[in-house]
This record gives sequence, structure tokens and C-alpha cells, in this order.
Amino acid sequence: MKARHLIPLTVLLIGSMSAAHADFSTGFETTNGSYTAGSTIIGVDDNGAPGANAWTALLGGGTLSSAMGITTTSPQSGTQAFQINDTTNAQAYAGYVNLTSTVVNFTQPYKVKFGMNILSLSSPTSNNQIQFYLGASLTDPNGTAGGRYWTELLYNNGKIELYKNAAGGTSSTPVVSTSLSLYAPTATLTTSGIFSNVVTNTNGYVTFDITIDPVSKTYTGFQITSTTGVVTDLTSTVNGVTLPWVPNSTSSGLLVNADPAYNLMFVTGTDDIATVNFDNVSISNVPEPAAWALVAISALATFGYRCRRR
Repeated sequence: MKARHLIPLTVLLIGSMSAAHADFSTGFETTNGSYTAGSTIIGVDDNGAPGANAWTALLGGGTLSSAMGITTTSPQSGTQAFQINDTTNAQAYAGYVNLTSTVVNFTQPYKVKFGMNILSLSSPTSNNQIQFYLGASLTDPNGTAGGRYWTELLYNNGKIELYKNAAGGTSSTPVVSTSLSLYAPTATLTTSGIFSNVVTNTNGYVTFDITIDPVSKTYTGFQITSTTGVVTDLTSTVNGVTLPWVPNSTSSGLLVNADPAYNLMFVTGTDDIATVNFDNVSISNVPEPAAWALVAISALATFGYRCRRR
């Protein structure tokens, strides 16, 4: 191939990769859908999840759905964020949106990213106060009946925990368990028995970046970005670790070795009082290393050709 053709080829490769690896991305702004400050998120269609895939209440629906709404208080960026304002320790809240019809190709490696700010949390009497899932079974948001997930990240008594498949393949267990205070130094935590309260955490967004290989059912990356912008790379801890997809569970009608669903879900537990914001949620495909290698080879060849012509 003549070198003069390499430049357009490189551009074409990069362009085709960008087109093929599209995102689902929302900041809960008015430009992302019919998100209205002060109103519930339940029933809202996001522009990235078209059709009938509106945000749905799994727990805390009906008249309680106002607790899952759009707020202008402490967004990570822009002017709005999604907030669960759980004011009673007798009710769990769970809002989800199904992403099956989005432009993300879930058969190829992809990255899940979101920001979380626990503004306050008090009176917990059980574990797993704040929960995030992708792939959650709609009948089993907390996994007690063998729920199946692509990824599962929980705030549990002062710690951030990323879950993996447990031995036997019928339950999940943490692969990462690290203190929130390492990443949110403005957070004030107190201990109440074995539980941890978050007294205040103004502007305390922690961002999670989780990379998943759906073919091998393993994690390939995990980063936590602190409120001050410091990135902690925990990839070496999770790389190659099996996702929490509990392949051998048959609870709640699950089929052995069946893939999880594609439900993006945010949850607060039953036995605590919590206010938590979520913002800048995205899922995007990760280009294959071989594709980037081809781009690099083309670029190097172009550079070498130019050097020889000088």
C-alpha cells in the first residue's frame, strides 16, 4: 500500500471505531430527556434508552416515587443530578432503566462509569446501605435469591465494595473492599455500633470506572477517582476476576449459565435513612487492542514515510 493512502486509512479506522463504539450517557439534564428538577425520575424516558424503556420503580413506587427525583443540589456537573432521598428506615428505594435497546454493544467489552455522592446517611440497622447494579434481576434487587449481575458495587458501612462471583457460582462476594474516606476526604463518618453514619459529605463525588469483558465474564479494569481528582487504579486486583453473574444459581427461576439482564439500577437499603446523588452515568464499548494496534501501525508507517521524504 502506498504511504499517501495511509493517512486517510488511519482516519477511517479511527472514525469507524468511534462509530462502532457508541455510548449510553446521561447527566440527568434536560438535554438528556424529560428530566425536570423537583420531579420524580420514574416514568422519564432518557434519550439514550428510547421507546418504552423509561425509568421504573422496583421498590418505593407509586406515591413513594417522589423520593427518587431530579435535584439541583450538588450535581457533579451541569445543573441536575439523580437523587434518592430516603427519609425512613422502613422502606427501600430502587429505580432502574433497561438498556437492552441502547446503542451499546453488550456482546463486546464495555466500560461502566458513574459518580456517587452520599450526602448523608444515618440510623442504619443492616448492611449495604447504597447499591448499584447492572444486570439486576427485577425480582431480586439485593441478590438474596441469587440475583445475576454484570457488576455490583455497594457502599457498606463506610466501605466501597465491588463484587465478584463466589466459589460455587451461586452467590457473590467482594473482590474490592476499601474505605470511602480514602476517596472522599470531606466526608465525616461516625460509628454507630457496627454500622457507619455519613454525617456530611458536601461536594463529595467519587467516580467509579468499571471495565467488563462479557465474553469471558470477567473484570478487566477498575478505577476510583476521588473528590479531589486523584485516580486510584485497582485493575491489578480485579483483572481476570469473574463477574458476580452466579452462573449456577437457579433461584427465582434463573437458568444455569444464562446471561444477566441489562438493567441499570440504583438502590438504597430498607433499614437506613440516606440522601445520595448519582450523576454522569455512562456505558461505552471499549475498542479491542488489536484495532488500536492497527491504527498505531498505520500511524507509524505514515510517520516513517514522511521522515524518509525529508
